[in-house]
Amino acid sequence: MLEQAGWAGLGVAATLLGGFIAHKTGRIQITLMRDAHALSIKKATPSVNSRVSITASHPRPDITRYTIYTEIYNDGDLRARNLEGQWKLTTTEGLLPTSKIIRANSLPAFLPLKLNHEIGGNIADIWCKPQIIVQVDIDLNYLGFENKPEHYKATYDYDFQHREMILRDSK
Repeated sequence: MLEQAGWAGLGVAATLLGGFIAHKTGRIQITLMRDAHALSIKKATPSVNSRVSITASHPRPDITRYTIYTEIYNDGDLRARNLEGQWKLTTTEGLLPTSKIIRANSLPAFLPLKLNHEIGGNIADIWCKPQIIVQVDIDLNYLGFENKPEHYKATYDYDFQHREMILRDSK
């Protein structure tokens, strides 16, 4: 049989073990809740992205026109608010450079912003001269989570070999 001191030591050990287990359980719960909170904030933050493509349209067999289609969309759950920025087409030769102002009160996830631009100028050069540069720059400022100012910038280049616009840089 255990003496009084033995029982007291066993009681202290059991208390320390219970405290250690409670401490570890609490830390695990706090870590899980912190991670869940970080994920919900990230999910609630707007995430602005874009797509740019170039396609030929044939209204008549003897006239070919090309259009640059741009779609600016939001991958986040929270609306991006007060979008302001610029869409800019830059070319080296034969095509007319253009810029357009982008303004929207909000950009929800379910409603992308679409811009179409018909290319003017000597459009035959784009298909037969690989050295021609066609570039689309998108530069946007908007308000995100807790009205924090956010910035989105993307640059698309025309790839002569694949005959499509390729994302070169995005921030």
